[in-house]
Amino acid sequence: MLRAIHPYTPRSVGRSAQFCAARHRLVRSWAVPCCLVSSCTTPGGRITSSSYRAHAPRWFQGAISAPRDYVISRMLHRLWSTMSALRWLLAVVTWAVPEYALSCMSKLPLKRFSCIPFTNSVMGRELCLADIDVGGSKKLIVATSHLESPCPAPPRWDQMYSKERVAQANEAINLLKDSPNAIFAGDMNWDDRLDGAFPLPDGWIDAWLELRPGENGWTYDTKANQMLSGNRTLQKRLDRFMCNLHDFKVDGIEMIGVEAIPGLSYCKEKKVRKVFQKLVLPVLPSDHYGLLLTISSL
Repeated sequence: MLRAIHPYTPRSVGRSAQFCAARHRLVRSWAVPCCLVSSCTTPGGRITSSSYRAHAPRWFQGAISAPRDYVISRMLHRLWSTMSALRWLLAVVTWAVPEYALSCMSKLPLKRFSCIPFTNSVMGRELCLADIDVGGSKKLIVATSHLESPCPAPPRWDQMYSKERVAQANEAINLLKDSPNAIFAGDMNWDDRLDGAFPLPDGWIDAWLELRPGENGWTYDTKANQMLSGNRTLQKRLDRFMCNLHDFKVDGIEMIGVEAIPGLSYCKEKKVRKVFQKLVLPVLPSDHYGLLLTISSL
C-alpha cells in the first residue's frame, strides 16, 4: 500500500522507518507538508502513502501546540506500526524543524533521494523525490511538493501566483515522466477555476477523481473544518495525489485528520458588523485534511 500521512496502517512488512528529508524555508507560520510511505512489497502486496500538511498559525501558542503535536504523533504511531526509528524522527522534528519545512518519510528502504528547487519559485518551493525499494525489479518514485501559494494582499489583492503554480506542476510532471511508476502528492494549492485542469499527460490519473468521482474532495473547507469557522467561505481541493502506474493499481483514497482533538479549543475574534465577537473553536490536527492513498502491486 502507499500512503501519505494519518490514521490506521494495514499489515506492514515490519521494516524500520526511515526519515528521508526535511528541507527548510521560512514563512509567516510553521508548516510541514509531508509525504509518508509505509508497508509493502511482495507481488500482490499493498503499499500505503499519505499526504498531510501539519500547519500551525502564529496564534497557536504552546498551550495548544503541545497537545496538538501529541495528537499528530499518535497518528504517526497508528500509521507506522514499526516504531524503531520513529522516536528519533519525533526528536528531530521537535528540535530541528523551522517555521517551514518539506519532508518525505519512508518505512521502506530508499535507493535514492533528491530535492530539486523549482526554477521559478519566489517562495523557495521544490520537488522532493524518493526512489522507493519495493523489492524485486519494480521501480516506484514517490514525489512530494508544496506548490506556490496564493498570497492576496493590499493594495491589489491579486497575488495568486497561478502562472507559477501551473509551471511548477508541469516541471514536476516532466521530472517524473521517465519513471514507470510515479506518485506525485502534496499541497498543490490548486484552484481549478484559476489554474485550469491539472496538467496530466496520457497515462496519469488524479486518484481522487478516479476513485471518488462526484465527491468534492475539499481538503480545505472552512465550513466542514470547524477550526476554520469565522473565516470567509473557502472550499478547495488543494491537496492531491497524481499517479502514473504500470506495475501497480490504485485501490483506495480517503480523507484523514477530519476529527477535532478532544478537550482542546482556542479563542478567535471575528468582526461582525463592526463589532468584535469572541469565538471558541475546536482544534484539528491541521487547517487542511490529509489524504491516504492505497495502491497494490499487479
